[in-house]
Amino acid sequence: MKVLVVDDNTTSRSALVFQLKNLGFPTEEASNGREALCKVYEGKYKVIFMDIAMPDMDGYEAAQSMRSFWDNNGMSAIPILGVTTAVDKHRCLASGMTDAFVKPITYEDLQSIVQRFLSAQN
Repeated sequence: MKVLVVDDNTTSRSALVFQLKNLGFPTEEASNGREALCKVYEGKYKVIFMDIAMPDMDGYEAAQSMRSFWDNNGMSAIPILGVTTAVDKHRCLASGMTDAFVKPITYEDLQSIVQRFLSAQN
């Protein structure tokens, strides 16, 4: 039950990974959308936390590419949760994300978010 954390900001990525690990969720990291795509193609994740503003490939483009990959290969979609400092929830949902949240996410909120999306898959 791995969680993928995608963020170009090392501090933000590390803080989220630290919280997720404290909650007992194994995590992997990616520093941009392209790296995230490679990991999604190779690994199995239950939830993806996706930063929006990243160089090379932003979160919107990465989410669209992931959804196309899953659709084209008849695979089940994984929840992609947009995480940014200013959420445009409509744009996040239009790009294929499942939901969006403003960072920083508190420890309690993070626990609730992950549990909600994991139970929805079961």
